[in-house]
Amino acid sequence: MWASLVLAWGWGVVQVTLLPWGAGPILGAVGYIAGLILGIMGRTEVKVSDRLGRILAMIAIGSNAIQLVWAVLGYGLVLRG
Repeated sequence: MWASLVLAWGWGVVQVTLLPWGAGPILGAVGYIAGLILGIMGRTEVKVSDRLGRILAMIAIGSNAIQLVWAVLGYGLVLRG
């Protein structure tokens, strides 16, 4: 779950600063897909009684889903210019 949150909120910065220009859109989407998978796996592993863990997992899943849509549409979190 924590790795999913890190990917959701930090992958855009990594995508812009470390990845080459041509690989950015493809690897950007791959990073958010990995974040979705990790978030879903984390949500299933968190106990039902751990409300904070379940809420954070849902935030991670939602954030990765939104970022994935933006990456596929080509708008990205940080504009290049």
